[in-house]
Amino acid sequence: MCSAMAMNTFSEPAIDLSYMKHELETQDNRITSHPIYMVEKEERVHGIDPDIRCDGAVWYDKNDHELEFDTTEERDEWLREWGEDHEMDADDFVEIFYVTRWQTVQPFFTEKAAEAYIRANKHNLGRNPRIFVYSGYRNYEWQGIRALVMSGEE
Repeated sequence: MCSAMAMNTFSEPAIDLSYMKHELETQDNRITSHPIYMVEKEERVHGIDPDIRCDGAVWYDKNDHELEFDTTEERDEWLREWGEDHEMDADDFVEIFYVTRWQTVQPFFTEKAAEAYIRANKHNLGRNPRIFVYSGYRNYEWQGIRALVMSGEE
């Protein structure tokens, strides 16, 4: 099995500590002391002044549907192809600028567990979930649990 948990449909998942121990000893720690594999999801904050800072823009049509175009020319091309069918022209769109923030979702001891979480929950994580590695340096609880799992004691 490729996960630290064996799934049972009638109860909580059972934790396989020997598998976790193996993963903790062999995984790529990404040059990080006591890595915490954090699943994060992208959050866009709209209504940003592009003269100050922005990560991108989206277009909203007159029906409040969000459409993403990289350029005004791309939007105009879409209008030539689909605008007539939707009874829209360039005046029916407003460009809204945004900044991107990363929202913490769940921490994991192993990268494989974080990847499995993303696969199982992608539908709730938006367009670009990621795994970002934080360090458990000076987090003695995290270090203690990692050491306990790696000791092989149950």
